[in-house]
Amino acid sequence: QVWMADDAAASEWSKSLKTLKECKMWVKAMTLIAALSPSASKLDCHYNNYKDVSDPTNLGIGNVSAAESWQESIEAARAAQSGAAPSGDDLQKATEAFEKVTKHLSNDAKFKKAANLFCQILGTHLTKETAQAAFEGVKAAVGSGERMRFPNTKNELTEVMKIAWEKRDILVNKQTEQWALLESWRLGTIVAKDLTTDDSFAFAKHAKVAEANPSSPYICEACTTLNINRCPLKQEVLQELEKIPTTAENKIQWPSVEKAKGEGIFTCLTVMQSQYYRAWARAPVNMCFKVLTDPKKRAFFKDNNEKVSDLMAEMQKKNRDASKADSQGHYLSVGFQHGKMGW
Repeated sequence: QVWMADDAAASEWSKSLKTLKECKMWVKAMTLIAALSPSASKLDCHYNNYKDVSDPTNLGIGNVSAAESWQESIEAARAAQSGAAPSGDDLQKATEAFEKVTKHLSNDAKFKKAANLFCQILGTHLTKETAQAAFEGVKAAVGSGERMRFPNTKNELTEVMKIAWEKRDILVNKQTEQWALLESWRLGTIVAKDLTTDDSFAFAKHAKVAEANPSSPYICEACTTLNINRCPLKQEVLQELEKIPTTAENKIQWPSVEKAKGEGIFTCLTVMQSQYYRAWARAPVNMCFKVLTDPKKRAFFKDNNEKVSDLMAEMQKKNRDASKADSQGHYLSVGFQHGKMGW
């Protein structure tokens, strides 16, 4: 049985066996079966093409193509789940697969298809032995960082990062440059994606972390009525902004991480600024941009420095417009109440 998943290829699964196996839902199914059936090594599979069904009676009863039958090996899924080392031949094939897809990930014209295929391979063939080749693929997918913001690439890149982040303990070692890069790329993809929600509760969940820093000068308005030590409204993006080094002594160890973090934070700021028209998003957005009044903080963004300044100028205009709109709304509301009372 096939169930739908949140990936672009899901809508194409019924066209052919090839399109089915390109879907992340297929990978998830194999991984689940591998986990639930520890002694099984192969799975009997059958495929029918329901996409091109001939249904002249329009009753949902049509002829389908003859079933393709095969035995699917679930050893790769089990190895990926446990991080176990594959055999020599399998290791070579997996490494070559990563290297081949990585070349296409660098090509914008082929990025979408390559990203979908890379997600599949990352889900099934990632082990400690293939981790370096896989990381190079993730790095190629991110590129210079601008793909985080391009409408035609950001969704596919976010899907790549979701799998990479879920498997980060296999993909990279902690306290290394690669781990720091992965954290920075997560900001501009997964976190930025979560910030696009139109749900105020989801926005709070994804944009904020569990504990507030009582000494921070950037405290949300809600803290005036809450116990400051228990306030949950401390933004993740705000934390990253506060950690931006302003002196040479605090400089980030790796230049590549510094650039990646700048791209990630800038992407989040772009998304948050676009959410400013929602009343419930204004306070957290204002807190973030308040930090950037420090020119030393803005200097961290280097190539995007001018763009950050443009965002701030636009924010100031939105602040003025919002204040004016709130003032007019209050005046009309008060006037209406007085009129009702007089009547």
